[in-house]
Amino acid sequence: MPIKKSGIPIAAICLGISSVAIGTAAMAQENVVVGTINGAPMTQGQLIGYARVAAPQVNLQDQAARTQLLQTFIGRELLYQESLKQKVDQQPAVQAVLEETRHAVLAQAYVSQLLRDKPVTEAMARDIYDKQVGNQTGAEYHARHILVATENDATAAISRLKKGEEFTKVAQATSKDSSAARGGDLGWIKPEKMPPTFGAALSSLKPGKYTTTPVKTDYGWHVIYVEANRPVQPPTFESVRDQLIKAIQDQIVSQRLGELQKEAKIVFNEK
Repeated sequence: MPIKKSGIPIAAICLGISSVAIGTAAMAQENVVVGTINGAPMTQGQLIGYARVAAPQVNLQDQAARTQLLQTFIGRELLYQESLKQKVDQQPAVQAVLEETRHAVLAQAYVSQLLRDKPVTEAMARDIYDKQVGNQTGAEYHARHILVATENDATAAISRLKKGEEFTKVAQATSKDSSAARGGDLGWIKPEKMPPTFGAALSSLKPGKYTTTPVKTDYGWHVIYVEANRPVQPPTFESVRDQLIKAIQDQIVSQRLGELQKEAKIVFNEK
């Protein structure tokens, strides 16, 4: 699709998109006009914004991909121009969506500005890691269980185990839990993450042993078996660094939002 009145080949414009979008040009270049569409200027900034939103995963080093991106941008702009001619922007439903989008974009832009003004450093993330994550202790257990509705049912399952039946077979035959198909396998779990009575029973078992009395929780009656245990291995800082930074950023935003709510006067009309 040719670009009228510009005199600039598509390939050159595509190269402009690539160089700026990957951060090799200064912000001032975003106002450079690289072409026109029906006389309306097309700037590098517009192309950058379109690329970031419409195709953030596109490899802009690939000329074919750049050309395709430019063509879709031009198509979008032609439809936009026609919508203005047809006064689509004046339709109430469209105005409502545009206003909602404006609110959402500005709110997110403020959040981005807030986080730029209060940058979260790796040292801050490291401090949280050292205090809350890296010093985790205790043990975790590879466990199986049988979940039944009554104490008598649990006692009956224990009797079958005492007679030598395999735990997995009894679980498959009697357990009402979704883990029954896996022989009651719960994977590796931590006692503190389980209901108190379940966690206490779990901690008391050695590998290869099961509870000889039924364990009651809000879910029903359990028979618990431990296959193995091991010390808790906290995740490395590198594996949770981005999560910690995000958590601190969320806290900054939440704190600011709380301040704004205290300052705001919010009134709901009574019906």
